[in-house]
Parts: sequence; structure tokens; C-alpha cells
Amino acid sequence: MLEGHKLLITGPAGQIAFPMARALARRNEVWGIARFSDPASRKEVEEAGIRTLAVDLGRPDFSELPRDFTHLLHLAAAIQGDDCDGAIRTNAEGTGLLLLHCRGVGHAATAAGRAEAAALAAEERVTGSCSSDALVDRFHFSREIG
Repeated sequence: MLEGHKLLITGPAGQIAFPMARALARRNEVWGIARFSDPASRKEVEEAGIRTLAVDLGRPDFSELPRDFTHLLHLAAAIQGDDCDGAIRTNAEGTGLLLLHCRGVGHAATAAGRAEAAALAAEERVTGSCSSDALVDRFHFSREIG
């Protein structure tokens, strides 16, 4: 178990992230960022010893977020229905901007990015919407702006 580190966890109120964040907060400084649209879930995260900050990766403002994390665990994902551009902006571009903000982090892991890309590609094959080509083009553009 990690001890004495400073971790950032995205989506800390989620089913996967919350138990991990709670356990890690016992021996580490843990920060959690999310939209926190439900005040009760934010309160539960804070009561577990996690410092919270409301950040929407679709329109990120990292001005109050430290940069000196030792670990980043990115578990947040936004499912945006038919809004392909919104999903890409939040799940791909927002993730890239977060990584740029925390570029000094020693260890980073994510579960959302590949799953979201696969879901979008599968949706495109089934429904003909949310083109996987657009996803790839947007991803390359996002990497170039960083």
C-alpha cells in the first residue's frame, strides 16, 4: 500500500474510484476532482478524508488544482449520449489538458480513455453516429495543441 504520497483521483465518487480513494486516503494526501453535481456524493468523498475540487473536464479550470502530485489515477468518464463532440471534449481533450497540468506526476493510470474510445467506435458501427474517424481526428488535434 502506498504511504506518504500525494495522489489525484478523478471521479472519486464513482463505484470503482471511491473504495480505492477511501483506502488510499488513510495513509496519503488524496485529492479528488469531479463535477460533483450531487452534493451528497461530494460530502461522502470529503468525509472519507479526500480533498475535493469541482472540475468539469469538458470545460476544465485547473487554477486551484496543485501540480505536485506523485500519482494520478484517472477513473472519470462522461457518457454524453448523442453528443459526440462533448464526449470527445470531456473524455479525450479534458484528459489531455489534465495530463498537461500534472505533467510532473511520477505515475499515472487511466481506465476511462480506452473504454470510451471503444464505446464510441462500437456505437458508430451499430448506429452510424459518432464517427470513429472523427474521434481519431479529434485525438490527433488534441495532442497537437498540447
